[in-house]
Amino acid sequence: MITKTEKPGLARELELFRSVPLAAIPFLASQDMRLYCCRESDSQPVLLCNMREAAGEATYADLEKRGFESLLVQKQDFPHVSQVLLESVDSLLADSSSPSETCFALLQIAYAREIERLFCKPRLEQYVALAQEIGRKISTLGQEREMSIAKLFKQVHHNSETYSHVTNVAAYAVTLAQALEMATPRELDEIAVGCMLHEVGRLWLPGGLMAQKGRLSARDTQEIERAPQLAYEALIDFKELSFGQLMMAYQQHERVDGTGYPVRTLQKDIHPWAKLLAVADVLDAVTSSRAYRSAHSLREALLHLTYVANKHLEPEMVLCLITNSQCQ
Repeated sequence: MITKTEKPGLARELELFRSVPLAAIPFLASQDMRLYCCRESDSQPVLLCNMREAAGEATYADLEKRGFESLLVQKQDFPHVSQVLLESVDSLLADSSSPSETCFALLQIAYAREIERLFCKPRLEQYVALAQEIGRKISTLGQEREMSIAKLFKQVHHNSETYSHVTNVAAYAVTLAQALEMATPRELDEIAVGCMLHEVGRLWLPGGLMAQKGRLSARDTQEIERAPQLAYEALIDFKELSFGQLMMAYQQHERVDGTGYPVRTLQKDIHPWAKLLAVADVLDAVTSSRAYRSAHSLREALLHLTYVANKHLEPEMVLCLITNSQCQ
């Protein structure tokens, strides 16, 4: 069972940065921002170059030759990076030489700014449309190129922001659904979109509740457990959404032993897509940083999933995810 841990100094330092795949660097040429790197896996970021002044040694080819797969930008520059990549996202995804996990990382960054901008009650209609666009692209990427949990895990962002969570969950769910052979191409599209929408209910929760540190009060817990019902009520009027997608929002926190919420649905009555979402959601939740703990490793997350299989999550799906996560 995973326990809460304090963030080490390096983790806090890295929270001030966002990783960017090396494949994005040519699209950021001449931008007024600095690039950083970590010389070793456990070292602090150091300045590599200023993009506006970069030349010679700091070119894309040189960085590739030196073995870099990704670089870091300051968190304050990340929205601009997202905006720049969004303008070229289709050409980035069309590059057949880029591995699927790199393409997904580029997609995640490209849409990060728009997700954060539209994920709010007044813009829900716009967010649903954006979720459909992104979800279908994630599904297409998964169908056209082989993806694995392990390879995705190395490239994606692991923080507490909405853009990273919903896109990570969508990619994990599509990969898992394919491994389980449980969905048609159209259903994979719907599953990815459903994952992009699964957090909508928290828009109606009191501000700051989800990031609260320490033990929750009974009242706070009751508020949080309203989120699936609130998500269902917010999405039911969108005629373009299917029953399965609505059940993903409504049953995402139901558990196979009947201890979940909002109505303690038993295993046989939980929609398969909601079970799939639950597994992907837990994987991303425990491997992403939170206010009260640092992100856990993939190995730690798999141990946690093993612990809660049979009690909270669909055992067959957990076993499949663990198997897929060991494929390099």
